[in-house]
Amino acid sequence: MKRKNSSLLATILLILAIAGSASAVTIHNGTVKETTSAGRYTYMLVENDGHEQWVAIPKTLVKAGEKVNYIDGMTMKNFESKGLNRTFDTIIFSEGLTDNQKTTEGHDMFAEALVNENNEQQTMETSPGSAGAVSPFKNEMIDKATGNNAYSVEELFTKREELKGKTIKVRGRITKINMEIMGKNWVHLQDGTGNPMNNSHDLVITTTEKPEEGAIVTMQGKVVVNQDFGFSYQYDLLIEQAKIVQ
Repeated sequence: MKRKNSSLLATILLILAIAGSASAVTIHNGTVKETTSAGRYTYMLVENDGHEQWVAIPKTLVKAGEKVNYIDGMTMKNFESKGLNRTFDTIIFSEGLTDNQKTTEGHDMFAEALVNENNEQQTMETSPGSAGAVSPFKNEMIDKATGNNAYSVEELFTKREELKGKTIKVRGRITKINMEIMGKNWVHLQDGTGNPMNNSHDLVITTTEKPEEGAIVTMQGKVVVNQDFGFSYQYDLLIEQAKIVQ
């Protein structure tokens, strides 16, 4: 039982930290005029004060006529949805719906609920997992690292199986970092490549070094695939034991 509790505590700490630090989160309101689903997403046409905006959220049951509050996200122009066979002039990719009706502190409503939850089974059921920790896409192209075994973020996701266990180099901007969780620091790195539709734009790297958020760095580490920490924290790709290199 002691070992089980220790494992649960470590996982909770991981969830609390990876979910993100406090920051202002803008909430938008409106009435759903039209909705459809394709793949992992639900697409809503939301009207507010005469303005209509298409919004994509993780697959959710939403009905026309329903009033919703959704978290602000990345706006994409001329986005083509192959699943719907249509192109949107503009569409917002949101983290999802929320009960909040106005700008709030974004240090993860789930994390707060988890702290107050004593039932392990309910904790498992309410975890948003690693998908909820993904850093939003930054539309900024960063030059790829040079030399042998250098890859872009997109290349690492695409070639992860053949690179499993190998040491690679990757260069990009640190968009988020969570310090000292399970004995290491968790870094989110982006270089402008990858697809935000499947979260392959956001590379998670574990390291004992302490890079600054916002810095552009080159990191070298080992490719790990299909890592499962439990509580829906699953990673198709991780770069572990990473070091900052020139």
